[in-house]
Amino acid sequence: MNYKWLALSNTTIGTLMASLDRNIVIIALPSIANELHTSLITLVWIAIGYWVVTASMLLTFGRLADMFGRVKLYNLGFALFTIGSGLCCISQTGEQLIVFRIIQALEPLSFFQTASAILSDSFPESERESWE
Repeated sequence: MNYKWLALSNTTIGTLMASLDRNIVIIALPSIANELHTSLITLVWIAIGYWVVTASMLLTFGRLADMFGRVKLYNLGFALFTIGSGLCCISQTGEQLIVFRIIQALEPLSFFQTASAILSDSFPESERESWE
């Protein structure tokens, strides 16, 4: 398979995972509240803690991608997402879930900052003109 198509499929899957993960927890909040016996404020932080971390660290991760390499940071995002998801599965309290969701929030940072740059590097300029 040509590298550019592999890069496109990989970045598309990563972006889908990041978007889905950010929003799907809202659907699960009633079950989370029931299973973990958490307060309303804890449920709010389970949902928005992920977004706060993502919004506050976006520029920092962009700079890290420039310094250490886009693909390395992108792959690190996949690893952090896997670790964060595994930790979320074993959460016993709402507070643990908040911390583990913050670890998970590092994943979309690496995706959103690097996906477009990886695609720009992968496709020649003549093929990118039709994207605009």
